[in-house]
Amino acid sequence: MPKIDLKELASRENEQVEWKENVADVEDAVATITAFANDLANLGGGYVVCGAKETRDAAGFPAIERIGLDAKRLAAVEGEVLDRCRKRVDPQLAPLVEELPAEREDRRILVFIVPASQRVHQLRHRARGTPRARGNADRPDPPPDRASGRPVLYGL
Repeated sequence: MPKIDLKELASRENEQVEWKENVADVEDAVATITAFANDLANLGGGYVVCGAKETRDAAGFPAIERIGLDAKRLAAVEGEVLDRCRKRVDPQLAPLVEELPAEREDRRILVFIVPASQRVHQLRHRARGTPRARGNADRPDPPPDRASGRPVLYGL
């Protein structure tokens, strides 16, 4: 597998890369992974980069701050994300995972590599338990169908 270059990722379209500085919400990371797998924009999947954030240098060009996650947090995030991709995404997802060095020796950057899928994946949210197709992580829940009370899944 070729090495991931964070500088090169920063120069790509933002629709293919999601930067998560400290991964405060694992559910949001799983929703983004699901959206990248569905690839409604036909971009070829995407990357969820945990422990780094996109900034701008003095000239205004994209730059990366390699904050990193400590070993305990990295293991927790990786385990929770992969577990939720197996148990709460239908059909299951198994993103590739790579660790990159951070600015500090005691931290690492976690990258989930999400190839585009030929299938439509749905994320089941814990509160509702209702599957929902994810093509855009920022899109609100679809309105329920009046007859069945179930959400209408767009783009299927």
